[in-house]
Amino acid sequence: MTIEGLRRGDMLLCHNHGAVPWMIQHIEHSPWGHVAWVYDEHFAIEALSQGVVMSPLHTFKLTNPDRIQVVRIRPEFIRPQHLDAAVELAAYKFVGEPYDWRLIAELGLYWACHWRHSRPIRGGDNALICSEVVARALHDTCGFQFRPEVPWQNTSPSDIAKSEKVIKVVLGG
Repeated sequence: MTIEGLRRGDMLLCHNHGAVPWMIQHIEHSPWGHVAWVYDEHFAIEALSQGVVMSPLHTFKLTNPDRIQVVRIRPEFIRPQHLDAAVELAAYKFVGEPYDWRLIAELGLYWACHWRHSRPIRGGDNALICSEVVARALHDTCGFQFRPEVPWQNTSPSDIAKSEKVIKVVLGG
């Protein structure tokens, strides 16, 4: 299934049900509690409770803007080859890694103590959460950061949505 207008490297900000996305949405006062990264016309990379996986794009409700918002990094902030290299890094290095439950616990503590933007959060060494898949791959590839005041390790789906470096994409148009 090809979605007209969707490109490799686009991010799918998701309003999900479930304990972790609900916690993130509540703490961030944002509708976005999850992010997936478009790999190609068939798959997206995302971190779920079972770990980092390639999920079929048809499982996302892309036609419902209340549940999914597609955003893209503005071309003036990243070279195409850097974006492509970051997506490849996520696909080949991160897929198969475990979900970072330790980081989720630390995020709760850091948000409760208002430390989130002041210091990086460590979490597990090889484990990842959804927004970390995107932020870490971009940072490791080309030093990209969504918001200068937010350490890349602490990037949330809301930070991606609020970044001046992304634009909202309307599919099919």
